[in-house]
Amino acid sequence: MEMKCGTLIKIAHDRLERTANNELRQQDLTLSQIGVLLFIKDQPEHNVTMKDIEHRLHVAQSTTVGIIARMENKDFVRTMTDPDDGRVKRVLITSKGLKKCRNAQMRMEMSEERLLSDLNEKERTELITLLERVVKGQGNDAAQSREKIQ
Repeated sequence: MEMKCGTLIKIAHDRLERTANNELRQQDLTLSQIGVLLFIKDQPEHNVTMKDIEHRLHVAQSTTVGIIARMENKDFVRTMTDPDDGRVKRVLITSKGLKKCRNAQMRMEMSEERLLSDLNEKERTELITLLERVVKGQGNDAAQSREKIQ
């Protein structure tokens, strides 16, 4: 019996997630933590608010606080009160956090290459185009998920 598209996508996702978690564990990171680091790294001045992270991860404030506290204990980020609004807490990436980003990006590129290694350039482009159409067709929830991934 032929597998359905959703099943194949789920299998591919699960395998990618397992591989990513195993590689990140060696760097004392989780998927959520590297997502936060990459998000902060891509922002002007390498800092964001706790609320920005909460929205980016689509998680509760208490979950965000826990993630950031663990990252701060590992010296990947530091927090400070916003100088313009004392109620706002800002999160800044440290040099150690930036180094983790560089290592993770290199590993993600290698994982992507392994994932697509059996496809030629035309097939890779076609697969990405088709997956983008599928994600776009899923509406706002898919767009938010895509933001979370990037």
